[in-house]
Amino acid sequence: LVDAYTATPGEKPDNSDARTFFDYVVDTNFIDSVDALLSRNRDSTIKDFSLYLEGKKSKKIVFYHATFEDIADTTLRSRLYDIKTNFKIRADQIADIDRALTALFSEENRCLQKIKKLVAEKEVVENDFACRWSG
Repeated sequence: LVDAYTATPGEKPDNSDARTFFDYVVDTNFIDSVDALLSRNRDSTIKDFSLYLEGKKSKKIVFYHATFEDIADTTLRSRLYDIKTNFKIRADQIADIDRALTALFSEENRCLQKIKKLVAEKEVVENDFACRWSG
């Protein structure tokens, strides 16, 4: 699972009124409500899927959940979170995505090692099917 989810940062605690002019014309709280529901649904779906796979008790399953949080370079991680999802990705943002992929999909990544082993030998000896790795 490649998870590009980004949590909304929320408002700063010292901002007593986070509304903009537009908020006085249209109630935009519904956007925050939908975001909260989608976030909760995402968490629930990932948890349910993990429990389903765990119930299989198979040595032929590896669940690798890759997220931006797995990027060890905090500066790069921050820049990745700032990339908008409007399909207008700049060249520097493409370079950041390439750097993140290089960091995550390296030879040292134990999750990828397990997947390679599964593909080559058809079985993973370790009991834990879920895998996380920071690169």
